[in-house]
Amino acid sequence: MHRCTHRADKCIRGGVHSAWRRLKRVLPAYLVWSAAYLLLEAASGAPHAHPVRDILTGKAYMHLYYIPVLVQFIVLSGPLQRAARRFPRRTLVIAAAVSLAAQAVLCAQTMGLLRLPAFPLSPTVCFLPWTVFYVGGALLRRQVERGMPRLSLCVWLWAASAAAVLGTAKLLPAVRALSLRPDITAYAFTSFLLLWALCSLPQDVPRPVRAVSRLSFGLYLSHPLVMRLWIEWTTRQPKVVYLRFWQLWLLAFAGGLLIASVLAVLPHGSLLGGAPRKNTKQTEGQNGEKT
Repeated sequence: MHRCTHRADKCIRGGVHSAWRRLKRVLPAYLVWSAAYLLLEAASGAPHAHPVRDILTGKAYMHLYYIPVLVQFIVLSGPLQRAARRFPRRTLVIAAAVSLAAQAVLCAQTMGLLRLPAFPLSPTVCFLPWTVFYVGGALLRRQVERGMPRLSLCVWLWAASAAAVLGTAKLLPAVRALSLRPDITAYAFTSFLLLWALCSLPQDVPRPVRAVSRLSFGLYLSHPLVMRLWIEWTTRQPKVVYLRFWQLWLLAFAGGLLIASVLAVLPHGSLLGGAPRKNTKQTEGQNGEKT
């Protein structure tokens, strides 16, 4: 009995330490960028009426809404990962059922088929509609590491899911702007499979892909700033410059990547979302070799 209690206590402490370490990586950067975006909104003449509440609920600026969801998954990562290891199929089925049911409710509400009571927290900020992404992503990663599906199969699955997304947007225009839909969920997983298959073609992951992956958090936080600055600049010109979608995407990607790269080399840049610095200090081993 004492041994079981000691093991459980050690497991809980390890989970708390891991969650706290990840939260220290996420929360300071999120709070700083949220405050920066709120100040930018105020300077643009559209101050938020409830800035503190908007920071807590991820409404300080676009795309920041997912950070509160990520914080919830960091806190729940221990139980979810243990359940996925012990009961992978059951956990995936339950996670998929919960997520798809929550997404269906959101779609019905958007289309006016269902009325939900007013909640202080938006349903999209709750972890329930996103559970299948966390659990399914973890299980899918374990599966593809054992054996990668054929590239042709990944391409066909991705094309079918992309066609479903386009078809849904055309047939049901009311839910076009909704990012939490079952068809988009399938598209996200097939896109993950396709990208994994493409990156698995060479013997090693290409260096540019690894660099972008390392800077991804800073890129995620900073790319809306690039888009907003572009909009503020072009609307003040005598003639507004309209960019095509791919041009705007490249502008946001390149600008966000530049900001993330600068944050990665600044002292304490990780507090702003920059990638942690690599420890390149050389030490001598027992036989004089450099390590």
